[in-house]
Amino acid sequence: MEEIQKNSLTNILISTTRTATLRYTALNIMILLNRRLLTLLDPYVVAYISIIIFSLIIRVVGLDDRAIHYDEAIHLMASFKLMQEGVYEHSAWMHGPFQIEAVSWVFKIVGDSLFSGRILYALFGTGLVCLPLLLRIHVGKPACLIMALLLSISPTLVYMSRFGRNDIIIAFFSLLLFILAYKYAISGKSKFLFLISITLALIFSTKETSYFIVATMGAILV
Repeated sequence: MEEIQKNSLTNILISTTRTATLRYTALNIMILLNRRLLTLLDPYVVAYISIIIFSLIIRVVGLDDRAIHYDEAIHLMASFKLMQEGVYEHSAWMHGPFQIEAVSWVFKIVGDSLFSGRILYALFGTGLVCLPLLLRIHVGKPACLIMALLLSISPTLVYMSRFGRNDIIIAFFSLLLFILAYKYAISGKSKFLFLISITLALIFSTKETSYFIVATMGAILV
């Protein structure tokens, strides 16, 4: 009888402990979700997300309305040929292979059209608007918002984000490279060198003007 009572008491204690643990875990999850929700409702976060959404909209809506340009035609045709035949012949006058390879993958995934041929550039243009976020601890939130807004509504950047050529890709990688180099210069953390190496590989495979860009940034930073 005593043994049965002990076992019952042990089971009750185990059950109570489990219930308390579950309640504690649930409470922590609720606290975390509340913090996340408060973060999302922060005016700065709301403003930045709004700018990003606005940037994407003005870059994507009617993306295939305009007739194709000659420069777009040669790049998109090379991507189409790579997708269809698996053949890509590099030519310096068409610049680096990055955009050809990337757009060919877009064609494979969503199909070939003028819209899908331009969507990669629209996404890079939107990504450019997101980059000032990486500088918020250095220049402050208001400055980040101003930079994002200016990058968002710049007529030149909006146009090039809707144009099938690698200029907007170069702009994205150039700003990213500058931010990473700046962060390495002030922190000395080796992880930024790793990220810089990846960015350099991508920018060099995009367009030859990258050599001048890198040389200019190097001279400034040194």
